[in-house]
Amino acid sequence: FIGADIPKMFAFDHHAEEGAIKSYNEAIVLAGSLKDYATREILESILKDEDAHIDGIEEIQDQIGQMGLQIFLTTQVG
Repeated sequence: FIGADIPKMFAFDHHAEEGAIKSYNEAIVLAGSLKDYATREILESILKDEDAHIDGIEEIQDQIGQMGLQIFLTTQVG
């Protein structure tokens, strides 16, 4: 999903990150149960990145909510 406008785009991105985080958490549990600690460690590292991604998306969504879209967009133009 791409999104017809910027708020929808970030909503779709947020939803995708939530799905990825859920999948990585499930894979981490599975790797741990199989005693595949190397894979679990790699997945935990990826999960940390995904958590940072969703934090960034939520920050932008909050800024849009507080500033309004038009003002937010003006802050993005360099």
